[in-house]
Amino acid sequence: MEIAVFFFLSWLAISLFTAINKDLSIVTNTFIFLIILIVSINFSWIINDELNLITLREEWTPYTAYLLNRSILIPILVLLQVNLFIKTHSYIKKGIILVSSIIILLMISFISTQLNIIEFKEWSLWLEAIYLICLNLIGLISYTLFNKIKGVQESK
Repeated sequence: MEIAVFFFLSWLAISLFTAINKDLSIVTNTFIFLIILIVSINFSWIINDELNLITLREEWTPYTAYLLNRSILIPILVLLQVNLFIKTHSYIKKGIILVSSIIILLMISFISTQLNIIEFKEWSLWLEAIYLICLNLIGLISYTLFNKIKGVQESK
């Protein structure tokens, strides 16, 4: 059941990402995806394995669902948020996009806990929300830095 839910959610996120009109190039999207993937993998390793704040089920189906969430779903949804955020010029719409992205990611974390894929020991949805806000901001900052680096390279 767990793998089916997260496979569907991953498939849905990838489909949404491919369906939207993207203002960012494939290189920029790849850069942001890789930065978010690196942060997501390293953060989850620290929280799960080193600090033991979250416990994972050791069976292969829940663990595969967890890997789909960490390695595909979260980076794609953050990348989708960055693309929608860049396309919008209204500050109100940008705020709505950011809050909606965090709520969707929190709902996915909640689904993970309800399906017993993960168990919060000394972690909570509030701490998860702070992490997801930081992850979304890292996506936006990496976009800004990539544009600055690209602008410097083009002016030379």
